[in-house]
Amino acid sequence: MKLQYEVQMTNIPNDLYLFSAWQEAYVNQATFIGKALDLEEINKNILAGSGSQVSKVSCALLPEIVSEYIILPVGATLTQLCSPKIVSRGEVDSSKLFESSLTIPGRNTTAFFLVKNLLPKFKEIHESCHDEILASFKKEETTLTLMIHSTKSLEEEHGLKEVVNLYDLWVEKTGQKLLPLGCLVAKRSLGKEKLIELTQCLSRSLSYADENQPKILDLIMQRRKSQNKEAILQGINAWVTNETRSISKKGEEAIFCLLKMASPECFKIWSPEELIFNPNM
Repeated sequence: MKLQYEVQMTNIPNDLYLFSAWQEAYVNQATFIGKALDLEEINKNILAGSGSQVSKVSCALLPEIVSEYIILPVGATLTQLCSPKIVSRGEVDSSKLFESSLTIPGRNTTAFFLVKNLLPKFKEIHESCHDEILASFKKEETTLTLMIHSTKSLEEEHGLKEVVNLYDLWVEKTGQKLLPLGCLVAKRSLGKEKLIELTQCLSRSLSYADENQPKILDLIMQRRKSQNKEAILQGINAWVTNETRSISKKGEEAIFCLLKMASPECFKIWSPEELIFNPNM
């Protein structure tokens, strides 16, 4: 009898690309029971104790959940080319930048963690979920918005201008060339055999997507009707990388660097080997 796994994933193209083959039973090793939610909603669910067996979470949240969850080696979002940014609808006076209000996609996101740790404090912070955040420009409630998933076509479509590139600040601060934004975590209580099966399902789902991209892209477009095909493809190409397929040693170093920044105490309790699941150990 096939096992079932409950999953909370985001409805952003890179996660849909990863999970679609498993969700549609093209990978039938185990049964997928999933919900597509806003990333900050998933973060809050985990903090409230209502997380799933498998969840996509912001890396900055890891120190708070590491006793219950372990990082999976597949499904991570580590970026170089597509940085989280602070963007504006128009010109911004840099000398008065931090006198402005900033709209963010959630206080638990890694992007906002970087804002708090790499920039001075903004006058006001407003929260808005990812799929609604662009509407803040039309309402003229704020001049600045923190974008996690920003692509060139998206910025051109909405007339957005880059104000702050958080990847550049991260590299300047840490020397790390990879910026860890999100990862998949699973409950430690599942045990080694189930964690191995989960890793296999995720790897096979991603391989199927790579080999059948037109079919998977059609599925994604059905779920992301508000986005055009070019923006979806840009998002997949930018966010689905070799690090998504398997976290490298450099990827691990970048994650550990962020964890130390978020909670230096973390490594007094957990060794690096205990933080990321290795199916070969």
